[in-house]
Amino acid sequence: MSGIFRHKQNQPVIWFHKQPDKSNQHCLYCGSFVGKGSNINSNKEHLIAREFVPSGTLDGGKSFNFIFRACEQCNTEKSNIERHISSVTIFNSPSRYESEEINSIAVRKASKDYHPNKKGVLVQDAFDKHKIVFEEPCIKLSFDLVSPPQANISYIKILAFMHIQGIFSLITTINPL
Repeated sequence: MSGIFRHKQNQPVIWFHKQPDKSNQHCLYCGSFVGKGSNINSNKEHLIAREFVPSGTLDGGKSFNFIFRACEQCNTEKSNIERHISSVTIFNSPSRYESEEINSIAVRKASKDYHPNKKGVLVQDAFDKHKIVFEEPCIKLSFDLVSPPQANISYIKILAFMHIQGIFSLITTINPL
């Protein structure tokens, strides 16, 4: 990652500063001006959310991250999307059965996050039931299947797009100030 603005070995890339004139000047998601003098509220954004996966599960906690200034509207939208995807994926993860800590995180998240496709239904209760019927002249076979909660597909697409925007900005921007 040589040539990346403010990159230090084994450290997150940090473009954010409390003073807007020392941060990136545009929201990396929507392009709005968020620098000094902007009338758009902005705040610190982590490309990979701090609680997206359980702490230490990606490369012992030394994994890459990118911290920058984003407009509050984009940051809030991304945060809501990440919360949902994280809740569903951790709740469905086989790691729950290997680690009490991860199971505890999964249960906590899934018991507080409502599924966007099922109004008023928590992620932990967002299972789908499917009935399969097979009929022939002399036989009728019927059985039920239950699938675990599924992530909202449009949320997955939006989050992937936002991650690509962040990475693209990181590798193509010589100086975000």
